[in-house]
Amino acid sequence: MLQAIAVDSKKQVYITGHTLSTDFPTANPIQASNMGGSSSAPDSSQSDVFVTKFTADGSELLYSTYLGGSNIDEGRDIAVDEDGNAYVTGRTSSDNFPIINPFQDTKSDGADAFVTKLASDGSSLIYSTFLGGSSHEEFFLFGHDAASGIAVDAAGSAYITGVTGSDDFPIKNAIQAQNAGGFLASGPGGDAFVTKLSPDGTALIYSTYLGGGVNPEGLVDQGYDAGMAIAVDRTGHAYITGVTVSDFFPTVNAFQENLSGYSDIFLTKLSPDGSAFIYSTYLGGSIPPSDGLESHLEQATGIAVDDAGHAYLAGWTNSIDFPVANALQPLPPFEHSNFTFSAGFVTKFMVDGSGLIYSTYLSGSQPFRDQVNAIAVDAAGNAYVTGKAASSDFPITPDAIKKTKSVFQAAFVTVFTPNGSALSYSSYLGGSDDDSGIDIALDSSRNIYVAGQTESTDFPIMNPFQAFNAGVIDGFVVKIAPDNIAPTVEAGPAQSIILPNIANLNGSVSDDSFPDPPGTVLTIWEKVSGPGTVTFADSAAVKTTARFSLPGTYILRLTADDDALTTSDEISITVNPPPPLINQAPMVDAGPMQTIFLPGQALLNGTVTDDGLPNPPGTVTTTWSKISGPNVVAFGNPNAVDTTVFFFSAGTYVLRLTALDGPLSRSSDVTITARDQGTSSPSSDVNGDGKADIVWRNTNGMVAIWLMKGVTITSTGFPGGVATEWQIKGVGDVNGDGKADVIWRHGTSGAVAVWLMNGVTMRSVGFPGSPSTDWEIQAVGDVNGDGKADIVWRNSRGATAIWFMNGAAIASAGFPGGVPLVWQIKGVGDVNGDGKADVIWRHGTSGTVAIWLMNGLTITSVGFPGSAPNIWTVNEVD
Repeated sequence: MLQAIAVDSKKQVYITGHTLSTDFPTANPIQASNMGGSSSAPDSSQSDVFVTKFTADGSELLYSTYLGGSNIDEGRDIAVDEDGNAYVTGRTSSDNFPIINPFQDTKSDGADAFVTKLASDGSSLIYSTFLGGSSHEEFFLFGHDAASGIAVDAAGSAYITGVTGSDDFPIKNAIQAQNAGGFLASGPGGDAFVTKLSPDGTALIYSTYLGGGVNPEGLVDQGYDAGMAIAVDRTGHAYITGVTVSDFFPTVNAFQENLSGYSDIFLTKLSPDGSAFIYSTYLGGSIPPSDGLESHLEQATGIAVDDAGHAYLAGWTNSIDFPVANALQPLPPFEHSNFTFSAGFVTKFMVDGSGLIYSTYLSGSQPFRDQVNAIAVDAAGNAYVTGKAASSDFPITPDAIKKTKSVFQAAFVTVFTPNGSALSYSSYLGGSDDDSGIDIALDSSRNIYVAGQTESTDFPIMNPFQAFNAGVIDGFVVKIAPDNIAPTVEAGPAQSIILPNIANLNGSVSDDSFPDPPGTVLTIWEKVSGPGTVTFADSAAVKTTARFSLPGTYILRLTADDDALTTSDEISITVNPPPPLINQAPMVDAGPMQTIFLPGQALLNGTVTDDGLPNPPGTVTTTWSKISGPNVVAFGNPNAVDTTVFFFSAGTYVLRLTALDGPLSRSSDVTITARDQGTSSPSSDVNGDGKADIVWRNTNGMVAIWLMKGVTITSTGFPGGVATEWQIKGVGDVNGDGKADVIWRHGTSGAVAVWLMNGVTMRSVGFPGSPSTDWEIQAVGDVNGDGKADIVWRNSRGATAIWFMNGAAIASAGFPGGVPLVWQIKGVGDVNGDGKADVIWRHGTSGTVAIWLMNGLTITSVGFPGSAPNIWTVNEVD
């Protein structure tokens, strides 16, 4: 009997089950013969497990082996890891079941579960272990301890569930440490178990009972719970489902907190370490039993989990009020509870387990036994199920492989859309006799793999490994290529914009990647309705923008076409007219602060920006005025934005530029300092009191400043210290605030630093540049007359350069000229009283003095005031 199927990343297929046959097909077997079914066995009707691996095309066996001992052995589920290692679980009654590297090396009384891991080539067992306790001999349903489901995570840890009647089942880190099943009236009860094995199979990571009991004041039975299927998500949470008749099955964050009928389904999600319930819930109808003990009203037989953590259940029910939501079939085919009749169901839970996304019956309308046995889910959330249908009107889609069935039951394959409200595919599968789908799997290309059993001699075959039914009941393996499915399209949420803004269209299209090769999906945006024209930046792009010509409500449609299968979605966009234009006050900037020297004038370079309202534009008027200052000033044109202003007295002046646009006005102020040539602040005046101060430096790098008043030190300060590689090259007011700043240079790298000073306090530090060490700072002074000290350089070839400073930044730079190296710069100072420092030179041999009269970078003239013997040196220019 074929019980389970799995598929690996190479699309190779793995199956397991049990067989009585002594001639079951083998290839590269670990165990070549049926130990239970051989003539030497005590009972020739005993079965062995089989494990078989097919090539991707199904035409050959990569390996196929018996697995068992001399008693009954059954393979019930199989999983495969990323490396192609197969994990098999089930039950064994054989004391000599093959064991290697086990957690448990001997079988307890009765039957135990087993877990076996086979190497990817099938040539060896990586581990094989018993799993069980000393079961009650009367344990009636599954035969002592038995596993029904297995899953494996990315680390290679196996997760197993099943049922145990043992009080000493192996437990570790258990969320439930005792068997709560007790005894049933007809025999001992049992609990489900959940076990996680280490990747090498030698240890338990956790193992726990999972179950409850029945109210002693109710039925005489004391509870029975069985785990039927298990799944694990990417984060290691285990999801377990099965059947319970217990009143006190553990519930946490439950969708359904109580047992509704004689038996219900349970769904439990455990934390990765097994120590906590994330949620645990009943699922079932409330119809009371009508056929005694065997009226199990609901049973889950399959489970799957998607990447988001939604759990999908499949199974069967004979309850007429099974919980449904967004159902394809909200009603069953029968009107009363009867064990003779059943319908399949498919249920998708919310991620937190508190509600149903969809839940539906799945059956024909006839009161027969239709049931779902297994479920798988793809990355898009489509659910795939298989099972058996006795109904002749089971839901079948037009593209089915087989649209009708014989008088006997047939297997079926059905695919639900992600919201569960429709079938994207459904087909019978079988021949002229009884057939049943037992398990289902998917590969990365959405190929469907179905395993089951058949009594038909005319079961449909194609590219077979075995082309005929070799016994009364044989297993079958079927691979079904997926049909192309129309894309899923979402145009996005409704929007509201204001002209002339554009709308950002953030559509999405999900495709099934068929037909091969993928990439054939075409998309188009179009206007469905609206008062004006719509211009798309790229109408063929899923994410694009749209521009609208008129206000109003527009409906836009996004359509995706995949090989003639099209899907569309629409979005509503409300385009509002622009708000009425309101005249705003002009934007005004009076310009940067300035320093000039008397007698002199300042050039005012203000800016006024208007919004052009009211129409016609051009009505803005401007006026310059003096706000404060020691004397009157004379504006060249007080109504012009760009004009001149003449000062008669030294001091600080605040001038205001006002712009008037109708009743609206806005102003901006500028500060201008007018200095008398004879009383201008000395270059070393760090506190701006008009008196030169003395800057000191210690050999350890510390800086000190004497603030002077005549020959008296008014105070001393220590603004800081730097490494001795930095050297003070001059002081000067580089930011025009009337306070001298300190200019540094690094002796190795050539980097320049500026301390912006406020008395003895260093307000900030800037690094304007790092010229080559071939250049040396010669002097500091205001060469262009903007009230800010500049830095004069000279290199080893005699070239001269000037940095025009604006605080710690270089506003501009240039090269005024060069002279032979025998000439040396001795300082800078305003020798002609035009407010601009000039360059003083001396000839190193003759002692001749030369002066460059400067206007910024321009040498306006050169003069030679005289010469002096070399015993005289120029020490200071100010």
